[in-house]
Amino acid sequence: MRLENYDYRSPGYYHIVILTHKRQNLLGNIDQGIMTSSPFGQVLKEILENISDLMPNIEIIKFQVMPDHVHILINLFEIENTENSVSISDFVSRIKTFSVWKYRNERPVENYQNLPTKVWHRSFYDHILRSIEEAELTFKYIEYNPDQFE
Repeated sequence: MRLENYDYRSPGYYHIVILTHKRQNLLGNIDQGIMTSSPFGQVLKEILENISDLMPNIEIIKFQVMPDHVHILINLFEIENTENSVSISDFVSRIKTFSVWKYRNERPVENYQNLPTKVWHRSFYDHILRSIEEAELTFKYIEYNPDQFE
């Protein structure tokens, strides 16, 4: 649920959680606190690691791919060329679309994992972080999230 009258292009730190459709374990699995990405989860990681090439006003501070969701801590900032600027919703939409497209079109056949028709939950969760301290706590939460996964 988005905050009413809030401009999601506003500079700042955001914690975003994107779920798979019906919380299916499409992104990998966790064993003893260690996340092992599936082939699709690996594609998602590659995209997130290189996102600033696609969206220059987004800096990913930390992310953690989990079996059925991904946590992303981002810094959204202003850039001179606003034509290339994206909102939080744009960011999430592009991640969802590009990850499925890239996986279905560029993965080698031998690593192919069948994906369902619907891969991602239709919405996402976001939290606007209002201080650097809150961002630091979120960073730690994301970092240790695999230890808490059940």
